Amino acid sequence: MNGTIQATSASGNFGNITVSKSITIRGKSGNPATDILDANKDTGGKSAHRIFNVTGGNLTMEGLTLTGGMAIAPGVGTNIGGGIYVGANSRAELKNCIITACKAARVGGGIYSKGELILDNCTIGGEQYYDGMDPAKPEGNTASSGGGVSSNQGNLTIIGGAITYNTADSPGGGIAFGSNDRTATLKVTGTDISHNKAKETGGGIYLSAPGYSDKYVNATLQDVTVKNNELTSTNVNDWRKGGGGIFFTNYTNGATLTIIGGSIEGNNARNFNGGGIYITTDRDDYVNGTLTLKDGARISGNSAENGGGVAVNSAKLIIESGCTIGGDNASQGNTAKTSGGGISVGKKAECTIKEGVTIRHNRVSNGTNIMDGGGGLYIKDTGTQADNGIVTITGTLGNPVRIEDNEARGSIGVGGGIANNGTITLTHVHISGCKAPDSAGLGGGIYVRRGACTLIDSNVNGCEASGAGGGVYVYKGADGAGEFTMQSSTRIVPSANNYRGKNDIFLRDGACIKLSGGLTGKRSVGRITVPDTNYNASTKVLHSDISVDENYKKFTVTPKGSQNWYVGSNGALTTTQPTP
Repeated sequence: MNGTIQATSASGNFGNITVSKSITIRGKSGNPATDILDANKDTGGKSAHRIFNVTGGNLTMEGLTLTGGMAIAPGVGTNIGGGIYVGANSRAELKNCIITACKAARVGGGIYSKGELILDNCTIGGEQYYDGMDPAKPEGNTASSGGGVSSNQGNLTIIGGAITYNTADSPGGGIAFGSNDRTATLKVTGTDISHNKAKETGGGIYLSAPGYSDKYVNATLQDVTVKNNELTSTNVNDWRKGGGGIFFTNYTNGATLTIIGGSIEGNNARNFNGGGIYITTDRDDYVNGTLTLKDGARISGNSAENGGGVAVNSAKLIIESGCTIGGDNASQGNTAKTSGGGISVGKKAECTIKEGVTIRHNRVSNGTNIMDGGGGLYIKDTGTQADNGIVTITGTLGNPVRIEDNEARGSIGVGGGIANNGTITLTHVHISGCKAPDSAGLGGGIYVRRGACTLIDSNVNGCEASGAGGGVYVYKGADGAGEFTMQSSTRIVPSANNYRGKNDIFLRDGACIKLSGGLTGKRSVGRITVPDTNYNASTKVLHSDISVDENYKKFTVTPKGSQNWYVGSNGALTTTQPTP
């Protein structure tokens, strides 16, 4: 094909091209910008129509631009696939092609596929949104779902190229991918997925595996950039919605999304969950589906109501060695308005974080409730302890997990590094430079409101809270209590002075530190602070293995005025200094 072929209202010069056998179409120049099939939208008095209708055939295209296709007529099959429709048992392979300014009333603005679809070094979209005002810039594609590409039931492979400036009125601004009646596979390698918009789910990518116990989606993104995608709705938060960059919903445990390298950055979920990625089951009484980050994947600069970087609900999140949640400075960190600046772990969710992972420069910007917080990591309080999330963070001596320079701000900012209401175990983890800096800030490093937090061979250093508990804040009240355990070489490293809120351990109204075995860390392993009214000999601050290896002697206590306090062999406060 040579040059531009444009549809007009003349008889025989418009209408979709049906492909029912194998056919290859190549642009003569090899440059898709000069060899163009233009369906011309619905201008000039002609009917709107898609460009290719692949039914039972095999379409191969190289070096072409498709533009102006429209599938907007009412009725089954006539409102899907604005540029190309690929039916069941059909195949389309596009190489070095561009699909721009196409529209579908329902799904697949650029392409809709029920068969096998391969996009090799293609651009699906443009440099401005559909019906943009700049004639010099190509337009993106648009649909109700899957503004750029929608694939349902078949496999989709994307290699290189870009999915940009596409829009969806519902889910999947760039890509909508799922399976209604069989297992389907999505593989994306080295692709730029950016500047796409959806209303409430999946600004860049929407993945869905609904309704069948033996049918599921397997998706792999390798060296992919998912950047500057967004949700457009300003509605109030709903746990079913979110994913400024990627939204992944599923019913089956076999459903997987694996992100290998690459970056998820600058995406915005607005009032919803998971600025970068949100994974959830459609019913929150199941635990199904797994999101895995590996090989240096980076989640940075994203924003949401909850889970600025990643939010997980009734599903599993695995972060493998070398990955980063946040970045090297504040501009690279993720931001949540209320909870989980870096990561939010919701109902029944399970999160595993492995050695060498960094969670850094994330923040909660507007905490207003002691149930909110967690600049780096947040585990939600669901109201039922058995339903609260489980987090396991396991570094090594030589390659610890680092949770650094995160903060929780707001009228009640809690847990600059971590806010816990579930069960969290940290082994070989370094928490440093985290803050709850506003006036009522609690737990600069860790805030333990409910559930259990266990530190093994870990340390908290250089953390601050303006209210109380610079290192750790342990809550106890009529509505519940948190359990904080120290084990092995763990230290909450005391600050150089004895000020409240400077990397101390604050124990609220009867809360205690649980000791497990002999503590082997350098003395002092922690400095304890209690409310002013609790400075008396009846206030217990340690329990369990208090006297093992004389653990009680390894703690110091923040003075009250000029009076020094210590911890006695019974685990209670005393004004009598123990013998060395």
